[in-house]
Amino acid sequence: MLAPDNDALPQLAAVLEQPLLTMSVVPSLPENNPWERVGSLAEISPASLKLLAIKPTQEGWLVRVQETAGLTTEPQFTWLGEKLQLTPVKPYNITTWHIAKTRKVTQHV
Repeated sequence: MLAPDNDALPQLAAVLEQPLLTMSVVPSLPENNPWERVGSLAEISPASLKLLAIKPTQEGWLVRVQETAGLTTEPQFTWLGEKLQLTPVKPYNITTWHIAKTRKVTQHV
């Protein structure tokens, strides 16, 4: 694979190895459905954070990431179009947060 920026190849390879994540949205009338039919479930940056899992729970969702650059990292996280504050991730650590249905975020231990 050739890319204009060969320094980005490890990141491109990591993106390509991840399976596509889809979520079904039950059809309903627009006034009763707060979710659009298309859009992004979540987005996390910087690129040194690898998204490992998004799992539903009875109370919300678990989001798990791994820091890959060896630096304490402040995640920039968008959930269903809303920016949420996550705690910093230590170098090379795997960190999990619980996102409640109310959008309250707590670090999961």
